[in-house]
Amino acid sequence: MSSQTHEAATSAASASSLTEAIVIHGFHEFLVNALSQAKLEKLLDEDTLASAETDVMISGPALCLYFGALRSKTDPPSVPIPGTTRSSAPLILSEQSSPPAFKPLFHLWAKCVPPIQALSSAERHDLARIICDREPISGTPNVALNRIAADLRSVAIEITQRRTFQERYQNDLQQALDAGVTAGPSGEKRRIAA
Repeated sequence: MSSQTHEAATSAASASSLTEAIVIHGFHEFLVNALSQAKLEKLLDEDTLASAETDVMISGPALCLYFGALRSKTDPPSVPIPGTTRSSAPLILSEQSSPPAFKPLFHLWAKCVPPIQALSSAERHDLARIICDREPISGTPNVALNRIAADLRSVAIEITQRRTFQERYQNDLQQALDAGVTAGPSGEKRRIAA
């Protein structure tokens, strides 16, 4: 997106608050991508995704917030979210466009963005591993990573408490499990534990 297009979208989104439904939809679209990416990078394995346990219920949204922080290109932080249909233009979630119910969560996420973006590539990978309850692999531990992971996980915990999140989460996990997988010899794909 060009900077002019981004500025126009930001000012349009700033003019009015996005609805909770639009933000929830965009978050779940990102969540499927974050879970699929974590599976591909072996941060989360298929057994963990299929179990739908509490750990992945927090790690998944925290990874989504982490990837969103990496995508933020503005100061103060904002993030493009998918529109409500595949053909609609992305919308900009910012401090001005955030629905009132999400403003406290947005503020905590926004405080995490500059420290995340300042990390080296190795530290970013370590942060993703910490979010997924895995040990960092770089030789030089950065104590700030645990604080950033804890902040992202605290926002994720708040998100997971919402009924709308719980209603859609199993579908998000199933889509992540199905990403890049063909049916096995029996013709069946792996299913989320009920």
